[in-house]
Amino acid sequence: MERRNELIAFGILVITVAVFILVAVFFLIKALDEGPGYLITSAALIISAAFIIVYSIWLWRNHHYRCPSCSAVFKPDFIRSTTSGNDYFIRARYMRCPNCGKDQLMKMVRDKKGKEI
Repeated sequence: MERRNELIAFGILVITVAVFILVAVFFLIKALDEGPGYLITSAALIISAAFIIVYSIWLWRNHHYRCPSCSAVFKPDFIRSTTSGNDYFIRARYMRCPNCGKDQLMKMVRDKKGKEI
């Protein structure tokens, strides 16, 4: 059930980015007919979609998680990392620890440069 929910959340992320791009293409086509106002809107939507994708990949590549119960350090796969419930204010995500199996907020820790976790 948990894997199904992750795939649904990942699908929603992909659909959201696709909608951003489709709306941007619509405004781009409209800009060809009616003027540069739509061109600015189109560019803003494309930049927003690109930022969402790049930021998600950057977070996944440069962070790992530490379990508060057993202190295990782990790096989840991309789908789990991008779709798990999160709290950006304390930089944590709600996940299951692969070591002890507890579901809780895992503190996000930045990887050291050049260190593979």
